[in-house]
Amino acid sequence: MTVAEQAERTPAGARRARGILIASLASACGCDCVFCGLPDSRPHTVLPAGALRTALARPPGQADRWEEVNLTGGDPLVIPAARRLFPVLAAARSRFERLSVSTAGVPVTAALTGLSELCGHLGGTPLDLYVSLDGVGEVHDRVRRRPGAFADVSRFLAEARRHPGVAVALTCVINKLNVSALDELADHAAELALPVSYAVVNRSDHYINSLPLYRDVRLDAEQSARAADFLTRRSTQRLDTDLRRVLRGEPRTVPCRLLHKGVLLTSDGTTAICGTSQRMVLGGPLPADGTAQAWDEALARRPQLLAEGAAETCRTCTTNCYAWRNSDGPAPR
Repeated sequence: MTVAEQAERTPAGARRARGILIASLASACGCDCVFCGLPDSRPHTVLPAGALRTALARPPGQADRWEEVNLTGGDPLVIPAARRLFPVLAAARSRFERLSVSTAGVPVTAALTGLSELCGHLGGTPLDLYVSLDGVGEVHDRVRRRPGAFADVSRFLAEARRHPGVAVALTCVINKLNVSALDELADHAAELALPVSYAVVNRSDHYINSLPLYRDVRLDAEQSARAADFLTRRSTQRLDTDLRRVLRGEPRTVPCRLLHKGVLLTSDGTTAICGTSQRMVLGGPLPADGTAQAWDEALARRPQLLAEGAAETCRTCTTNCYAWRNSDGPAPR
């Protein structure tokens, strides 16, 4: 039985968990990735503490707590303003079952400082740490557009794995710059004994706003076939089996739980089902006054978006971010 099924079958009177909250704490990070428009966004934003408190306290469907809260950005470990929100999260510990963090681990000193601070605030709460790794050596540096990024993330991974209660996994975005070097990445991950979740660079006019960059990093037909072959040979995840369908021009079949009970809260206070398209936006930015009412009204718009065809976005989506819990696919091996 999946975490979602267990949450839905909670006995009457027991605390009930529902939904995944993806909280973007800040739009800034330490990289300038070839597929991400966030570094070019100005001014950079930081999620208001009141908006985060409201979101943590009000899961969907009148549940008592979230199944999972994922911290993202930008980079929530690297940006000091984002780290100042960690006490808000710690104070709401009873409001979520699992906590995960997405990070590039770059620059390494700042990322390790952030990880230590977060673990200190959480006081032993288990943490799933998703670390971006898009290649080995210079390939990763080119994708991240930061010299020394691979050296930094390698040191970050080594240190992060020493933290008790921290489970580390890798995330890789397949794009034009790394599609020819994916086997090297898979071999490196195997040497590290770390699971990898793959995605393919996606068009987005919301959140990371990749549209201005997409032409330069998208896969052509030959590269899509190469990526599909790689996933066939090197991954047994059901999610990646489904991802191969999209690379072949077919619709996805594995359902995304974000569609029905996920919420992305971006650092400017905007709420959305996810970050792939403007058609997924529920509302926002959340106002400083009446935050709870605005939050509830935004979540109540989901049936309207679904009726307007929001699910069509999912049929061709190639984003496997948060892959362990945003679908019914198996955990990586």
